[in-house]
Amino acid sequence: MSGSDYTQTPNLRLYKPVYDADAEQWGNHLNQNADTLDLALGTSGAGALFLPLAGGTVTGNLTVNGALAGNVTAAGSTASRALQDRFHDLRTPYDWGAKGDGTTDDTAALQAAFNQLGTEGGGRLYIPGSFRAVGALTVPASVEVYGDFTPTSQQYTGSVSYFQVGGSKLILGTSGITLGKSNILRNIMVIADSLPRGNPTTNAAAASLVTGMASAGTGITLSADNCLLDSVQVLGFNYGIYASGDPNGDRHMLRNIHGDCNNCIYLAHFGDTTRIQGAHFWPYLTANSPGTPTDLTRPGNGIWLDTVNCNTPVSQATVFGWMKCFLVNATSAIFNQCWSDGSGVLGSTGFATTGACGPVQLCACVAVATQISVHHAP
Repeated sequence: MSGSDYTQTPNLRLYKPVYDADAEQWGNHLNQNADTLDLALGTSGAGALFLPLAGGTVTGNLTVNGALAGNVTAAGSTASRALQDRFHDLRTPYDWGAKGDGTTDDTAALQAAFNQLGTEGGGRLYIPGSFRAVGALTVPASVEVYGDFTPTSQQYTGSVSYFQVGGSKLILGTSGITLGKSNILRNIMVIADSLPRGNPTTNAAAASLVTGMASAGTGITLSADNCLLDSVQVLGFNYGIYASGDPNGDRHMLRNIHGDCNNCIYLAHFGDTTRIQGAHFWPYLTANSPGTPTDLTRPGNGIWLDTVNCNTPVSQATVFGWMKCFLVNATSAIFNQCWSDGSGVLGSTGFATTGACGPVQLCACVAVATQISVHHAP
């Protein structure tokens, strides 16, 4: 039988007769067509293209053109829900086209995700890996950005930098991320894009890293009231957490904050209570690096309360290696169980007040290896 007796369909390759077909061969062609359809519609095998009408398993790739609709019931639960509702429960920057490889600039995708949550009146965005944003990020009110990173003590090793430590990361440019009213940032590492990707191996490299922080901008800006930062580590910026607030508002909570920045926390012009509960500021980026740099100091301030017009309690905070570990100009402030360590550097101060500072209480606080333990300089 010649090729002119039949043609084949483009997808399943089914036989189609032409006008001069040899009728004696069409019994064979019909059998071949039936076998092809059986394989394509079957419940197993590499050729299975569709789920059988009665249900079953597809082996191989399943491609869906269009919306994937239907209801599902989660294991152990009782209510059936639409697939789109189930996907809506956990949204990530990938849903807006982010790459999440720590190299691609995902600014547009991250901002699109924040904007969408803002139009919905708030919501939650999960950060499942390392997302880099060179441009500025702004988070609308009532949005939570959360991940699975847990800040602890020194984490990198000789061959693993903080860019390679596991968990949720935002790798940000000099404008960082700006939080709006009632935002939550939880279990995230925020690290400066300007940092070298490898660990410093010499004193000169460590000194260059520290000098570079001065031009690295701000990691996290609190621009409105009632923000919560919980289990956040911020590394490599001039200002790690910056807030110059409303004299009639603010009321932030900063809890379990770890960092290594020129100035780790700067809070200014607040009119209502902001609390810092649990902080650990340490030269994470240079301490114990492969070359064992000896210069562990930072030229700025660990926790800086500037013109704060309210009582500001700071509890269980440790600052090691800053020229001024705690610097205060506030109506009143309470430091409870706080530890300052100047690492023996000339000019370092544990607790310092400045300006028209009101009463400052130091309760069970310690100043170690500082040239000045407590200093007031109006």
